[in-house]
Amino acid sequence: DQALRAHRAFTAAGATCDVLGWDSLISDADLSRYRVLVLPAVYLCSRANADRITQAAGAGADVLVTAFSGIADEHDHVYLGGYPGVFTELLGVRAEEFFPLDANDSVRLETGGAGLLWTENLGVAADVEVLARYADGPLPGVAAVTRRQVGAGRAWYVSTVPDPPTWRRVAARVLEADGIARLPHVAADVEFVRRVSPTGSWLFALNHSAETVRVPAAGHDLLTGQEVDSPLVLPPGGCAVLREREP
Repeated sequence: DQALRAHRAFTAAGATCDVLGWDSLISDADLSRYRVLVLPAVYLCSRANADRITQAAGAGADVLVTAFSGIADEHDHVYLGGYPGVFTELLGVRAEEFFPLDANDSVRLETGGAGLLWTENLGVAADVEVLARYADGPLPGVAAVTRRQVGAGRAWYVSTVPDPPTWRRVAARVLEADGIARLPHVAADVEFVRRVSPTGSWLFALNHSAETVRVPAAGHDLLTGQEVDSPLVLPPGGCAVLREREP
């Protein structure tokens, strides 16, 4: 569930995402390909994988870790010394206590939006920037979203489960900080992928939401055979493959 929430947030914010299993990280996967790495509630994490993630951040990647990550190793042996466990040093934060929420409850953030399911009484190191704090709930004023400079990169921590609009804003902020050129993006849950060749570019648009959306894109729709002038209108569950026009 947490992986799906994170994936949808970044695709809706205008990024194209790959999904990597931990075995890929242990093997010869080249993490230098990725400018952003997202770890959504990775409860189990070996020290080897944590070291590779830390090295990627030091080399320039933006690493975003979500709540309840790094708690135990690959054998489900809980790490000692505080949480988020194996990522505590990388993130510069330490959870003094967990405060789960009722399934029907939420907490407000001072910057707007809401957190669901989970909160943490989070202590932060002196070099950690607090980007958002809890506005109410059991931990008013406590850090909810943090960021720390790590070598050439940055380590972000989200100590709650953001609601979908808040998740998209967090994802957009990460992409903006990294200078990643974003694909078209809209407020609804719409996924975009662009494929480019020497002869042109194609934009794949998939509307996962239950509402009609308008996308700032134009071109020849290969699915309908029609020319599309901006905006592209996608009904609920609709999709399009545009051969994009040259600017």
